[in-house]
Amino acid sequence: MTHAELLEWQEYYDLEPFPADRQEYQLAVISQILAASVGADKKTEDFLISHKKKVKPKDNKRLEENIKKIFGVK
Repeated sequence: MTHAELLEWQEYYDLEPFPADRQEYQLAVISQILAASVGADKKTEDFLISHKKKVKPKDNKRLEENIKKIFGVK
């Protein structure tokens, strides 16, 4: 895929979400409704898998050391 084609796909995606994303959101809405019906205090976003916030590593120094070990860097 060329860079120009990638940019075109990104533009298209910004206008119209892919079907899998739309289905995921619809299922998240249904899940939120079901959770609310039993008293759970959840938001629709809590049921989205692809939009989860990435957790930052707590120990960056340890992570850095492990990466260096993997690549044989001292």
